[in-house]
Amino acid sequence: MLHQALTLAVCLWPSQEALEDGATASAVLTLRGHSASVYALDHSLDQRFLFSGSGDGTLRLWSMQLREGLVVYRGHVTPVWDVAASPVGHYFASAGSDRTARLWSTEHVHALRMFVGECAGG
Repeated sequence: MLHQALTLAVCLWPSQEALEDGATASAVLTLRGHSASVYALDHSLDQRFLFSGSGDGTLRLWSMQLREGLVVYRGHVTPVWDVAASPVGHYFASAGSDRTARLWSTEHVHALRMFVGECAGG
């Protein structure tokens, strides 16, 4: 299977002193892994990790220090539209076009909880 490159524009914020000296706050980092378009990104509170959600139905956890993928989370059967990291600990949530939201922990490859939406028109 061919893997599409996930190209991320990662903002690296320099110190206030460096900004005053003319430093810029941008860098481009290419991460490879997803096999479809990426629809959602969020980073951990400490900005050491990045979460991504894709049209391939997977979520990925990326290390910003190592600049590589750490874990692939599978559970959604259709595209993942949103991902949100928790400001508390190692939890994150996802929402997919399969009308489910899922609660995850970085310590487990399977969702901790699944929340199912109602079908349209019924």
